[in-house]
Amino acid sequence: MSNNNSADLNVAAATGDKEPQSVRESVKKRNGRARWRLTRMVLLAVVLFVGLALAEDNVEKYLKAREKRDQGVRVREEITLLVKKYNRTLVLAYDSNNPTAMTKLVTPDELRRIDTYIVYNHYERVQALKTDLLDIQIKSVKLAKKNKRAKVRTSEKWTYWYVDRKTKKLVNPRKHVRYTVTYGVEKNGGSWRVGKVTVDSDKAVKP
Repeated sequence: MSNNNSADLNVAAATGDKEPQSVRESVKKRNGRARWRLTRMVLLAVVLFVGLALAEDNVEKYLKAREKRDQGVRVREEITLLVKKYNRTLVLAYDSNNPTAMTKLVTPDELRRIDTYIVYNHYERVQALKTDLLDIQIKSVKLAKKNKRAKVRTSEKWTYWYVDRKTKKLVNPRKHVRYTVTYGVEKNGGSWRVGKVTVDSDKAVKP
């Protein structure tokens, strides 16, 4: 036995301690290391928990943003198809002098406007408007009112002419025009409808 251990035993015997001082210090060090390991594990667990919570929050925000973006894309596609269908159907309405086919595509006010124009040409001017949509380009679709309304800007190339209703003869030569048009579109009863239509500019172009 070493002199140090003998001294510790002698001190322990003299003081009545059950364990030598060196043993107590060794146990104290071990306990200190154990407490530090435990503290470190707790801190690591807290960091991991916070990190996972933040990651989950970021994922949720990302998914919501993507869902909103995808919804906007789908809505724009629906509106684009509506405006194109509106123009194709308008050609048929003018050709048949009957706006009925436009009923599910437009608001009541827009339907009355189309009907009034057809009636004016048919009865007042005794002529029929004939048209052909040569080209349509969607320039922009701006959503508003929580995707319940939209403004659509287009560039359209049309040719049109008038035919005498009785003789069926051409009243004037065909005209080719490039229009810039703004469509006010709104969601009504679960479906999109064209409302106010504004011609922003028109310019005669070559066939």
